[in-house]
Amino acid sequence: LIKLNHSSPANLDYESDKWKKADEKEKKSLKRKAANLLILADQFEEFFTNPENYSKGVTSKESQVVVNLLIETAKMALEQKLPIYIVCTMRSDYIGQCAAFRGLPEMIGFSQFFVPRLKRKEIQQVIVDPALLSGNKIARRLTETLINEMSEGFDQLPVLQHTLNALWNVADKGNEEMDLLQLAKLAGISPSYLPYEDKAKFEAWLASIPEFKKDYYKNFSLEQVLSAHSDILFKTADEYYERYNAEAATIGKEDAELIIKTAFQCLTKIDEGRAVRNRMTLQEITEVLNEPRFTCEIVGAVLNIFREQGNTFISPFITEIADSKSLKPGTVLDVTHESLIRNWDRLTQWANEEHESWLTYKDFEKQLQRWLQNDRSSGYLLPIGPLTFF
Repeated sequence: LIKLNHSSPANLDYESDKWKKADEKEKKSLKRKAANLLILADQFEEFFTNPENYSKGVTSKESQVVVNLLIETAKMALEQKLPIYIVCTMRSDYIGQCAAFRGLPEMIGFSQFFVPRLKRKEIQQVIVDPALLSGNKIARRLTETLINEMSEGFDQLPVLQHTLNALWNVADKGNEEMDLLQLAKLAGISPSYLPYEDKAKFEAWLASIPEFKKDYYKNFSLEQVLSAHSDILFKTADEYYERYNAEAATIGKEDAELIIKTAFQCLTKIDEGRAVRNRMTLQEITEVLNEPRFTCEIVGAVLNIFREQGNTFISPFITEIADSKSLKPGTVLDVTHESLIRNWDRLTQWANEEHESWLTYKDFEKQLQRWLQNDRSSGYLLPIGPLTFF
C-alpha cells in the first residue's frame, strides 16, 4: 500500500521540488488530484470473539500477522508523512484484551477516540436525513415518537436502523408517508396513541392478519419490532421453504424450527457474560444437527428466509447476483449484529440454553477427568444426584 501510494498520481509530496516551485494556481491543481487513503477495520472485537483468532488469552499467528500489517502501515505512513489512515472500530469493553497483540496497546494509546452518544438533534438527523435524501416522507410526530421511545444502552442505533427499514417496507417502500400507523403495524407503539381515523384502520388491518401474528401485538416497543419480525420469520420458515423448494424434499414445521434453532445456537455464544456472534460454516451447522435427513442443501434453503433483503439477519445476504441464494457447505454464516441476540427474546433464550448446556458439559468433563486421573477408582464414581442430573 505504501508503494502504491508513492507511485500514485493521487499522492501529493509536499517535500518535492514540483510542489515547492509551484505557484498558487498550480498548487490548487495538484491538491485537486491528491487523495487520502482510509483503511477501515470495522468490528475489530471479532479478533477476540472468534476462536481462530484468539483463544484462552493467546492470539493466533495469523491474527497477529494481520494486526502487524495494520500497525506497520500506520507507522510507515507517519514516518513518511503519507496520507494513509487506519481506523479500527470496536466495542470499548474489549479494549483491555488488545494487550494480547504486541504493539497494539501503544497505537491505541496514541490515537484512541471514544465515540460520544448522539444528542437528540443528531438522532433526529439520523432519522430524517436519509428519508429526505431518498425522496421519502416521514411525519414529524413519528420522528418525535421514535426519539422518545428509544431505550438506553448500546443497541439504540441498530434497533432504530432496523425499525426505520421496516417502516419503509410497510409504507410501500416509501411510496406512502411514514407515520405512526406504520409503527403500530410493526408493534413499535400502542394503537391507543393513534389518531381516531388511524386507530380504525389499524383495527381493520389487525383483524385481517393470521391469528399467530396477533400475539405480537400485546406488547409494544422499538425492541419488539425486531423481536416480532424475527419471530414471524421463524414461524413461517416452513412455508417459505415449500414455496421456493417445491421440487426438493418436504419438511415439516417442527423440522424447520429445529434447523433454525440449532443454527442460531451455533452462531451465538456467551463470552465472559457477553452475548457475541460465533461464525460457523453451513457444513459445521449441518453436522451439529446430526440428522441424516437434513443435508447442507436443505439446511441452507431453510435459513434463506433470514438472508433475504429486508430480513438480513444472517450473512451472506441474498442479492441480485446469480447463485447468491445457494449456500455452499464451506460458506461461513454469521449473525449480522449482536443486537439481534440481545433483542430477539427467543434467541436470547436459545443462547442462554446453549450456554447452560456448555457449562454442564464442562462440569461433566471435569468429573470424568478426576475419575480417570484416579485410576477409575469406584470412590470417584458419580453419586446418584449428579449422575441423574448429567
